[in-house]
Amino acid sequence: MFSLTLATDGKLSGPVSKFQLSGSGPNPRRQTTAHAHGAVISPDNRFALVNGLGTDKIMVYKLTATSAVLTRNTPPFFTAKPGSGPRHLAFHPSGKWAYCISELDLTSNVLNWDAKVGKLTFVESVPTLEAGGDITKNRAGEEIVEKSGHFLYACNRGPSEKLHA
Repeated sequence: MFSLTLATDGKLSGPVSKFQLSGSGPNPRRQTTAHAHGAVISPDNRFALVNGLGTDKIMVYKLTATSAVLTRNTPPFFTAKPGSGPRHLAFHPSGKWAYCISELDLTSNVLNWDAKVGKLTFVESVPTLEAGGDITKNRAGEEIVEKSGHFLYACNRGPSEKLHA
């Protein structure tokens, strides 16, 4: 995990902040080491969040937006369901909620976002694969929240057991 600054001509600086993620998860095929699978900035531009598919954590860093400096937050992370593999995170336009799609258990998770302290709290989880779908042949991909905040769009990668027109 690192941060960079962007020049007016679009060129990148060297790393401003750099963190090495560590740890593992309970899935021996996919979680033997830490590996980040997505980064997003909070709506108020005060925090950077990094999904750790390999550790079932969403890391939270304080962000100094004027310099791209990152520091560890307190609390430093949200712990997802063991073996779920958090992949991508999207904030609701209100800034009150975040939605995390988990690659390994094919779920979309609703999380409360406390913008004062940079803390995520679990609310609920729903499957991204229809009942009867083969979880062993699919992986959740990404999700986005539509600008009005009324709709969430997500995708799975792999064959669907049931097709919808």
